[in-house]
Amino acid sequence: MSASKSPTLLNHTQTVQGRNVNPSSEPCIEQTLREIGRSVGIDKDVFNRAVADQAILERLNKLTDQATDEFEVEGTPPFFVNGKKITGAPSLEEMRSAIAAALNGH
Repeated sequence: MSASKSPTLLNHTQTVQGRNVNPSSEPCIEQTLREIGRSVGIDKDVFNRAVADQAILERLNKLTDQATDEFEVEGTPPFFVNGKKITGAPSLEEMRSAIAAALNGH
């Protein structure tokens, strides 16, 4: 099944799209993540193993730091075209223009 037809991906998109889950502003981030996971069909045992795995947390923290420090990512979804950051929420036409410019060497 393709990702575009995946019920789990569709549920995830419908559940999370437009929702900013920020650990510093969520009263209980683990509970919030559990609710999101449950709503998209993530197995409770799989979730619990992932939460308990310190190596996963360390990798996520490292990637978060890299995104913030190296790429100045301040939220999601970030957009980059040919290594250039597109700020804000670009329209489809703005994305098309940025991609066309990159393809033309600009």
